[in-house]
Amino acid sequence: MGICLMIRFEKSKHKLVGIQSTKQHHIIGDCEWSPEIFSPLIKSEIITVDDVDAYAGLVMLWRGGIYAGPSSGMTFTHARRPAEHLKEGRILVIPADSIFAYRDYILKVINQLKDDILKRYPDLREDLSHYVEWLKNYLH
Repeated sequence: MGICLMIRFEKSKHKLVGIQSTKQHHIIGDCEWSPEIFSPLIKSEIITVDDVDAYAGLVMLWRGGIYAGPSSGMTFTHARRPAEHLKEGRILVIPADSIFAYRDYILKVINQLKDDILKRYPDLREDLSHYVEWLKNYLH
């Protein structure tokens, strides 16, 4: 909220985008769904990301050595889309969580979403298998 206010106050060229889960979700810590994360006076853009994108995102982050949780996966997945077309400027993603407190929950949800993740992200097949094994065996 503070960053958003500063951007508006300084009339910055920066654009702030809020990311939220769908109304029915498996994102830990995202308890109360509200379509307006920020004050309507600030008029920030709000993007809704589903569980499949969120959990695929955390596998992609893990592949890059970042041990993020589902909220961070959600923001990363969305940030990749405009980044692919960005000719100038930068995109900053502020991670909201890490994986370390959520191991068992993430394993359960990924097992439920595995087929949907692979339909949408077939290139993650090998990484998803390695990620699940890593969670099971190495993260206690």
